[in-house]
Amino acid sequence: MRMDYTQRSQAWVDNHYRESKARGGVGWAHIPDKNREAADRLARLVQDYGPRGGRMLEIGTGAGDFALLAAQKGLFDEIHGVDISEVAIAWAREKAKASNLAADFRVGSAVDLLLYTNDFFDVVWSVASLHWIIGDEDRRDCLASVHRVLKPGGRFYVWTSGRSTEVIEPSNAKGESYFEPESGLLIRNGLPYFHLKLPEEVLFEIGDAGLSVLHWEVDERDEDDGAYFSGPLIVVAAKPC
Repeated sequence: MRMDYTQRSQAWVDNHYRESKARGGVGWAHIPDKNREAADRLARLVQDYGPRGGRMLEIGTGAGDFALLAAQKGLFDEIHGVDISEVAIAWAREKAKASNLAADFRVGSAVDLLLYTNDFFDVVWSVASLHWIIGDEDRRDCLASVHRVLKPGGRFYVWTSGRSTEVIEPSNAKGESYFEPESGLLIRNGLPYFHLKLPEEVLFEIGDAGLSVLHWEVDERDEDDGAYFSGPLIVVAAKPC
């Protein structure tokens, strides 16, 4: 399966960001406390696994929440973010300017990362974005692109929604939102929304892209999530030197 992410963005992602901004939100979801908690967790992992400083890219940055939190914490010398949504990137740029934070936000695909040259980044973050990449082919391309743009010895930090091992039957298959266990797709309004995988499947994908897993854990599941979600999977991986 190949997803046309530009078409998806134009169809409803851009509009969601417009509505979120109009409501006074901070990004895709209005969960500033959870965002800060996740950023604090990532900051601690950066302290443990490095590198601090250098050049960092957040893929699927949306309205730039995590990239700007990283900038506030002074974790890296340069902050970059890429997202397919023009509306989200415009919002991220506005927030960076209003906060007097230096960050380079660009409109582009997280699947191919064609905006960036080989061995360019010391760190790549994927925070709440990998599950938005639909289909095994696009996910392979995305992770291969991460490997390409990372410097040897660079780090890849992942925070992604995972799937529960307990769901084996389609959930609410006649409703507006349901999960297909066979494909791992969460369907909303008839279209693929998330691609949810088991932790071992995500770890295999990362390793298959040539990245070495240094650390991984599954966080506690949010009670508000559907039964098909596990807790978030957190991974630190490295590009071999």
